[in-house]
Amino acid sequence: MKSLILSPYFSILADECEDVTTCEELSICCRWLVNSRPEEHFTTILYITATDAASITKALNSFILEKQLDYRKLVGQASYDGAAVFSGSKTGFQARMRTNSAHALYFHCACHRSQFASIQAAEITLNCRTEEFVYEYV
Repeated sequence: MKSLILSPYFSILADECEDVTTCEELSICCRWLVNSRPEEHFTTILYITATDAASITKALNSFILEKQLDYRKLVGQASYDGAAVFSGSKTGFQARMRTNSAHALYFHCACHRSQFASIQAAEITLNCRTEEFVYEYV
């Protein structure tokens, strides 16, 4: 954590899920510079009582304060699943984080987007079994 605190910049990657005991948890990874090279590390799991944007923001803010991280160094936020709780531009988690760090750019997780595209492609492929479908879209 010392190298994270000393880094001139850092980004947060977060995702929420329910574990096997039905407890909600927020996985946190951080990316920061070490000797001018980016490093990414799993940082912690935060157990949360609710999955709304306000509760998730409160949990992450507590983590940032506890670890003595500087919001002015937060330049990116990513790995959110695209749900409104995370991606909402007015009241979502990413918007709330930007109140503390206006330059913390939000990126929808590329892995989540790829998964969604794969699911849609599979659904379309299942529908391609009829000639009418093929002629309709060709």
